[in-house]
Amino acid sequence: MIRRPLVPTRRSFLAGLALAPLAACAGTEAPLPANLRIRSVRIDTAPLAARGLPTWAERIRTIAEASARTVFADRDPTGVEVTLIADQAWLASYNGGGTPPFDDDPPTDWIEGWISIAGARGTPPRRLRLYSSTWAADAGPWYAPDIDRLRLERLTRAWVADARRRLAE
Repeated sequence: MIRRPLVPTRRSFLAGLALAPLAACAGTEAPLPANLRIRSVRIDTAPLAARGLPTWAERIRTIAEASARTVFADRDPTGVEVTLIADQAWLASYNGGGTPPFDDDPPTDWIEGWISIAGARGTPPRRLRLYSSTWAADAGPWYAPDIDRLRLERLTRAWVADARRRLAE
């Protein structure tokens, strides 16, 4: 068997140049400190309102603030300020189809945004992407008169809880 020497070709060089910006994204995010203390939690839904959903933005903000008081109950006055920013939300079309364990593709509600951590004592501020989803069927029967409110509450509470888990990693 004859082995050819590894000589970079023009194609491999161009592919390397095209993929070089992605290398900066791979694993360069520094881990959060293990003892991250949180002083306060703000909820910002202005990006969601700017997308034309001011009513949803207000509902999500109200639910998230109430949930954050419980989820982030162990606040520390010496900690950092955290802001949860909601910029996208979606309630799937749900007509009471199959239930999640038996349905291949159950309707999924999701909310997406950012966790913004203010810098403290010389550390730079950080932003972490945050995505949460829940099955639409988990909020109750589709024919309930307030099902959209229940789904939005469940989704928003899951989003705040996911933020807490992400900060604890």
